[in-house]
Amino acid sequence: MNHSLLPFAAICLLCASASSGIAAEPRPNIVLIFADDLGYGDVGCYNAESKIPTPHLDRLAAQGIRFTDAHSSSGVCVASRFSLLTGRHAMHLVGGGNQATRPLIPEGWTTLPSMLAGAGYETSMIGKWHLGFDDLLKRSTEPLRGGPLDRGFAHYYGIPASLDIDPYLFIEGNRIVAQATEVMPGHASSGWPDDRMGEFWRAGKAAPGFRHADVLPELTARSERELHRLAKQSAKQPFFFYYAMPSPHSPLLPSAEFRGRTSIGMYGDYVAQTDAAVGRLLQVLEETNTANDTVVFFSSDNGPFWYPENVRATGHAAAGRLRGMKGDAWEGGHRIPLIVRGPKIGGNGTMCDALVSLTDLTATIAAMLDLQQVEISSEGADFSPALLARPWARPAAQPLLVQSSQGAHAIRDGSWKLIDRLGSGGFSKPQQEKPKPGEPNVQLYDLSSDPGETKNLVHVETQRVAELQRRLAERLAPPKPTK
Repeated sequence: MNHSLLPFAAICLLCASASSGIAAEPRPNIVLIFADDLGYGDVGCYNAESKIPTPHLDRLAAQGIRFTDAHSSSGVCVASRFSLLTGRHAMHLVGGGNQATRPLIPEGWTTLPSMLAGAGYETSMIGKWHLGFDDLLKRSTEPLRGGPLDRGFAHYYGIPASLDIDPYLFIEGNRIVAQATEVMPGHASSGWPDDRMGEFWRAGKAAPGFRHADVLPELTARSERELHRLAKQSAKQPFFFYYAMPSPHSPLLPSAEFRGRTSIGMYGDYVAQTDAAVGRLLQVLEETNTANDTVVFFSSDNGPFWYPENVRATGHAAAGRLRGMKGDAWEGGHRIPLIVRGPKIGGNGTMCDALVSLTDLTATIAAMLDLQQVEISSEGADFSPALLARPWARPAAQPLLVQSSQGAHAIRDGSWKLIDRLGSGGFSKPQQEKPKPGEPNVQLYDLSSDPGETKNLVHVETQRVAELQRRLAERLAPPKPTK
């Protein structure tokens, strides 16, 4: 069965109580593994026709619960990470370009790690931050401000942004490990429908000896060591560990042992290496006897960077049968894998079609741990009942909202989806279309019967269009000033 076409069946439908019952003494450890540009159709348990072996993620899904209608808040990574860590919609993000020169999470906001630190967790992050620092390259000797250590993490090691964006360097804690004193030429490989694909990175400043191909192995090895350290003291203090992987975002640089692992070239091989890295972290939990005390979340920041030309050339549909790709308001841009395993989590390969978002994660974990006194954003819904395979439906007051790379917005009401313009709003063509005379400039799809978004029903469901437009406008309106 191709799970990208799963119907909106009654697996998790009605609201349950606010308390999930997952919280226990001692509280469970939490591991969040976040892939970069991994598609809904890349993972075998989501797409039986995938050309890429993903045995570790498939096993994780077989041991836990797999969400089939989970979404990032955006079709691109900066906004998605903003929502993941703050529980707020991507539309609140201001100035989130590729090379953010200031912190993108405002000082004083409650974040997922700060919430957990306040609940007694040791918080640690390794990997791609991409949420800005205060004048990164102007602080050669001073501590960096506005990064992970100022937003709730006690420990950090990683890279400032995606591996195709300079400066190319590592950061440990709040200090640059080695300054970017060299200039690295840009690099690209031929034969791709987009110059930003393949072995691509931009020219820019780099630390001496920085090698792009070493980053995924280095960050994974450090994640293993950090998990061993955290596990050793977890009997005294629970931990929250966040591994923000740099893969399979370009540059596609699979290590030698993974080259040729798949039949579709370096993209498939890099996804296979990503899966293997997840397997190594899961193995650490087994080796340290903490697997049964740890809730593991796995997901991706947005859809795959994979054009129709790539599908035709390889036979691999990285977004499954969903329409579109990374950046888009169409489903392929933001419907992502979400797998959860842990104590009291509905397990043994449970599938749940509840409509959930990465924006919900902070509220869900707060409820899961029964953190009743914590002030968090109300924009995310608590889907912790669904983690127990209990009936649950998304509250109407907290609709799923998505923002594309070009500023298009989508809103969901059950299986109905409205996009506030024509076109993909992202990387797929056409990015934007002009409506014909007399036609509305929006798209409406019933995903229960049309998951591929092929039939625009604006003329058939005019009242529904008007209602969803009204609700979306309310959400997009700036807050009214207080007297």
